[in-house]
Amino acid sequence: MYSNKIENDNTDIDDSEMNDSEIDDDKRELLRLKRLDKNYHVVYRRKYNDILDKVVRTKVEIYTTNSTGSKIRNAETGEYSNYTVGSKYEELFFSVVLSTGECSGKYKMPLLFFTSPRHYEQVMGAEVSEDTIYRWNLKRNSLIKQMETESSHHRCDVLVK
Repeated sequence: MYSNKIENDNTDIDDSEMNDSEIDDDKRELLRLKRLDKNYHVVYRRKYNDILDKVVRTKVEIYTTNSTGSKIRNAETGEYSNYTVGSKYEELFFSVVLSTGECSGKYKMPLLFFTSPRHYEQVMGAEVSEDTIYRWNLKRNSLIKQMETESSHHRCDVLVK
């Protein structure tokens, strides 16, 4: 069904049953909706381009997360998680504060959450030290073990005869 996808601006639009003007209309509408999102921002990073075989200025669309108590949001996709900022579950994510002044709005130094340090590197074109990655993995794995232990204590075995 979705054999002919146009992939651009982190959106997928099925063009199999659309003409060019409809695709453009959908892209414009999606951009309009993104701009209504106060936590959607466009920043620029210097990233290596395989095709050009050089570093180029690249547009990066990001979604920021608000302060303590708000739902954690994936910086790349904008998807909200079930976890909140300030909870112990924040350790499941790799977070950074974007202190470059590139984002306007209430939060001048917005918080970005990624699934891992490698995800951050890929999206933002940055490098994370191996030590930071190691320490993040230790904290995350410790929390996952704790969550598994808590989950096993809350299970109820039901025996049906």
